[in-house]
Amino acid sequence: MSPRTRTSIKRSREAAGLTTTAADADEPSAKVQKVSAEPELKGVDVTASPRSVKDKIKLKLRTRYTPAYNLRRRRRLASVVRLDWNGMPASAQQGMRNLTGVLCYRSALLQSLLHQPQFCLWLTSYHEPQHCIWAEETPCVACVLRNLAKAYWSGESVDAAYVAVDKAFKANNWQNGMGGQQDPEEQLGWLVQKFSEQLPVAHFAVFESLTHFVLDSSTKCIACGHISSKPGDIEGSLAIDLLPRIKGGDLAAYVQQYLSYNVTDYKCDFCGDKATDKKRSRKIAHSPDFFAVQLKRFDWQGKKDSYPIPFNRRLDLESVRAPNNETKSKYDLSAVVLHSGTAKGGHYISMSRGPDGQWWKFDDRSKLPLTEAAVLASANKKSGGFTPYLLFYQRVR
Repeated sequence: MSPRTRTSIKRSREAAGLTTTAADADEPSAKVQKVSAEPELKGVDVTASPRSVKDKIKLKLRTRYTPAYNLRRRRRLASVVRLDWNGMPASAQQGMRNLTGVLCYRSALLQSLLHQPQFCLWLTSYHEPQHCIWAEETPCVACVLRNLAKAYWSGESVDAAYVAVDKAFKANNWQNGMGGQQDPEEQLGWLVQKFSEQLPVAHFAVFESLTHFVLDSSTKCIACGHISSKPGDIEGSLAIDLLPRIKGGDLAAYVQQYLSYNVTDYKCDFCGDKATDKKRSRKIAHSPDFFAVQLKRFDWQGKKDSYPIPFNRRLDLESVRAPNNETKSKYDLSAVVLHSGTAKGGHYISMSRGPDGQWWKFDDRSKLPLTEAAVLASANKKSGGFTPYLLFYQRVR
């Protein structure tokens, strides 16, 4: 994600009161917070001196900005969008026309997103036309996607709605990625950026709570054993490196490697050691309801790595759930975006699971049924054919 995107999203979080840092002047640092014996004062900087009623009111107001409050608020926001396929009949599923001949990456991404029911319900129920505040000349990206979702699940042709999406993306200056190569993961990141810029703060806060992790990290100094903690790192898609290889490792093992690793050139804030590597471990403090995993197939030179990473229908993240996270963290596979070819030229398709549990392969206009076994077997293609690139997972209730 670009620095510009991070800055834009950070502003939206601050406006929504979802930041998990101590940036506000009135908020105590997470490292020095103490817990009072009084339940209503938990999470604030408590001294031993008596407090006036006015001081207690101030402390109660400050409680809302603590990391613990933010995590509870994220869970509440995510829960307002139900996991429900009502109004999305299996018979409505359809392919999408490749408008320019090079939009397969977008079709594959949107097919995968349209098969996340909470994404569709968030668009259609929580960003209705009367809720849009975007007053610029360029179209609202969420509005055109809402119209696409409604057209798609109505069973009618999506051609007109899809043309409107293409025009809106161009008007909002969508730029292709590395060397002009279109990339669904970059398109997804761009969508998140546009949501953060164009939507009401409250609406974006719901979207982020549905789709983004909050990760608490701890870094252990090998020299002295001191552990430094940092709460509240926010991440959307998990971008998984395929190196170093894990012998016999499946996707769960690579996710574990992504969350636990060595850091170099890190100065211990206790003993000052900077020479030895430190061990960093990250735990999931907030579990999103659905998310994407990117398998980083391309290096900075554009060379593709087709190494097979096996994945299962179920991705169990219970072992990396933080102690303060009470949300079940088991996920089921809901869609896969696959790529064939090279960084300079290739083709993208989507394999998505419908409302009735049936898997389908969407290749532009084409729609073909698949077995779940065939979807899982797609991970084993080492060279040639299609290799999984983006995997979408839905939290098990």
